Amino acid sequence: MAPELDLIVWHDALLERIVRDGSEVRLEFSAVPVYRRIRPGLWDEEEGDVVVVLSGAEVECVPPGDERNTPDSLWVIDCTRSEPADCRDIQALGRGVGPGHIAFVMADGSTVAASFQHARLTIVGPLEKVGTYSEDAEG
Repeated sequence: MAPELDLIVWHDALLERIVRDGSEVRLEFSAVPVYRRIRPGLWDEEEGDVVVVLSGAEVECVPPGDERNTPDSLWVIDCTRSEPADCRDIQALGRGVGPGHIAFVMADGSTVAASFQHARLTIVGPLEKVGTYSEDAEG
């Protein structure tokens, strides 16, 4: 994981695919926002493709089914559970964590939840700069 990345935010990411291969599951995301802290209150925002590989995993989708076939079933509203690492801690997720749990709620109200023995996040390909975000601008 790039050491200069400080934060990952799941809201507005797209869960493109769930790929199952025995006890390993790959959650393939696109348009995932990541942030680099420039200085207190000022962040560079980038986005890109991310894969979370879950080993020794059990994934449950509600309603049942791995297919993400509508815009609202792709769109992540929030990460609702993340153990043992905070879901925003891109460095811990990049090093790998486990055992634990992670869960997402999608725009259509469906959920994707997983328990795993080990999870590791990898950024796939280059990141695209989105812009600069200032906490002072939130007024």
